[in-house]
Amino acid sequence: MNTDITFLQKLHGIAKQQYCRFGIVASGSTQWETYFCQDSIDYWPTYQRIFCFGFDGGERCQNLMTHQGQQVLGQECHLLIWNLSEPWDANSFSAAIGTLSGGGVLIFVGQLQESHAANQWLNDKLAQLLIVTPDNHSPLPVVPCSDSDESSFTEQLMAIDAIKHVVTGHRKRPLILTAERGRGKTSALGIASADLMYANNKINIAVTAPSKRALQPLYSHLLRCLPQASQEKDTVYFGNATLRFVALDCLLRTDEKWDLVLVDEAAAFPVPMLQSLVERCHRTIFSTTINGYEGCGRGFTLTFQNWLMAHRPGTRHMHMSLPIRWQKNDPLEKWYREALLLNHHLPNLMSHSYHKIRLLTPKQLVAEPNLLQQLFTLLVSAHYQTSPNDVFQILNDSAIQIVATFREDDIVGCALLVAEGELSNELIQDICLGKRRPKGQLGTITLANQLGITCAARQRSLRIMRIAVHPDVQGLGIGSEMIKFVNEHLVFDFLSTSFGCTPSLLAFWKKSGFVAIKLGSKRDQSSGCHSAFMVHAQSCSWLEDALEQFRTQLLFELNDAFCNTDVDILKLLVAESLLTIEITVSARTVSLVEYYALGGSNYESVAANLHQVVLRRLVCCQSVSGLLFSKVVQKLSWSECAVRYKCSGKKQVEKALREEVLSWLRDLQCK
Repeated sequence: MNTDITFLQKLHGIAKQQYCRFGIVASGSTQWETYFCQDSIDYWPTYQRIFCFGFDGGERCQNLMTHQGQQVLGQECHLLIWNLSEPWDANSFSAAIGTLSGGGVLIFVGQLQESHAANQWLNDKLAQLLIVTPDNHSPLPVVPCSDSDESSFTEQLMAIDAIKHVVTGHRKRPLILTAERGRGKTSALGIASADLMYANNKINIAVTAPSKRALQPLYSHLLRCLPQASQEKDTVYFGNATLRFVALDCLLRTDEKWDLVLVDEAAAFPVPMLQSLVERCHRTIFSTTINGYEGCGRGFTLTFQNWLMAHRPGTRHMHMSLPIRWQKNDPLEKWYREALLLNHHLPNLMSHSYHKIRLLTPKQLVAEPNLLQQLFTLLVSAHYQTSPNDVFQILNDSAIQIVATFREDDIVGCALLVAEGELSNELIQDICLGKRRPKGQLGTITLANQLGITCAARQRSLRIMRIAVHPDVQGLGIGSEMIKFVNEHLVFDFLSTSFGCTPSLLAFWKKSGFVAIKLGSKRDQSSGCHSAFMVHAQSCSWLEDALEQFRTQLLFELNDAFCNTDVDILKLLVAESLLTIEITVSARTVSLVEYYALGGSNYESVAANLHQVVLRRLVCCQSVSGLLFSKVVQKLSWSECAVRYKCSGKKQVEKALREEVLSWLRDLQCK
């Protein structure tokens, strides 16, 4: 046996003994690296799984491309080989490294192909791993003896019992389950579901998450515990018991009764949607990952958790702190968390003062890792969709600009912007025809392809991709000040932004001078919200045309694509879209509406008149109830309004309409 494999054999022995994982960088010629990997595969016990990414390890390995890490979620391996010569995908790597069990080894081969700040960062981190070359290798590591792993499984068993108690205990006592990655949280949901379905042959369980793919561990553990169960698409059957995946927005729209609702990665969803679910479903579990790229933003841990404790005093919270797949002081996990900036700990700010706003460069961030860590801590706390790839995109993409607000040496606010536009006529034509969608051009694609405003694609624009402010200093104008800084110090023709639309976010961007020119017809899978596209383009000649198109499209879709959209969002958008036109209300219209309010005519005879009156009031003061807006402006049916606003039927709905109209009828002229 050659010295390289002798080293691997000894390292493997230490890993097994301590139930930990190690990382190796094999550095030599391509031929030598291939031989080293093949010798490692030949040495590895045949009963243990091997995953190879970007490397063909032969028949006994599962061979995948470097972007296919998501395909092994929920699985386990003991040897992981990763080829750095193939395109680097940090999201995929994060999924893959999570499958490597205690006693396992990660082997990097190949060289990063490009020279830029992102690869400089990664190479610096790779140098901290064990190095094996044709002539030498790092000394064998010394790892402190690990504690028994029994406590980890005891913690998981406690979580399983807590999950089951939500069903067997009193109603309206939700459970919040939090954990870092690798703690067996989602697996515990699957095992507990299996126990519940076995014990109650008629139980009906709904599970929701921002991504069905992330629920693979839940399904795999459920089916492992119930081998007699069957699965059809997203539903598992065991006798008359079922577990079914249901998108959260569908859960909120249907009246189906569930014995238990599981919400995995609950921090992904807007707090108002979670609150609505609590009001509708009385046995709920909210599970989420913290200190990971799944986010958690203190919007969940503070806003929602505090609301839940106030409205459901019997709420329980359990945190799973001990890893299941490896020991708690695992060397590879420590390296991974540092390399991909997973050590997120937002400091508490004692002072609310801040000093300056400035631009940061990728070179600065690599040279000062503390700044890069702070930047990503803020982004992860505020944005669920922040991912490992974002680290490398920011360090690598020359189109991205970074604005940061500092309080002494601490970053308390940041904004990421990407330069767009200045496209050729040929490319713009292809975009309009749907032939091409150039990467990093979301704003110009929206304007040219969906709104037909091609001149905007020729201009230079900046799209604000992300904006985040430390929770302790939110509401103090830091976000607005960063936008003001961008307006004053950067060169562009207009600004744009796209986000999952909520009333508070819409109000923030509107206050900063942005206007909405498009609302996505479908809900975003992660946020559960419609995407709003807004621009700050007061000096652009095309803005008036864009606003007119948006008004026409919005009013047309109110009863179709937007029939289930948050009514507060629609009221804000409709009111803003009508500001540029004059809505007149004649004396005759006022009289007809007044007769209706007093009970003198039926709704259908004055619907058009009432529509004008409501639109006029929206523009003047926006003081219109959701019920009145839904019936008169959205034109929902009587039965739809009754269900949505908890009325007994048409009679009660119409009574509420007449009373509201009568209460503000004399104020129609908005004096």
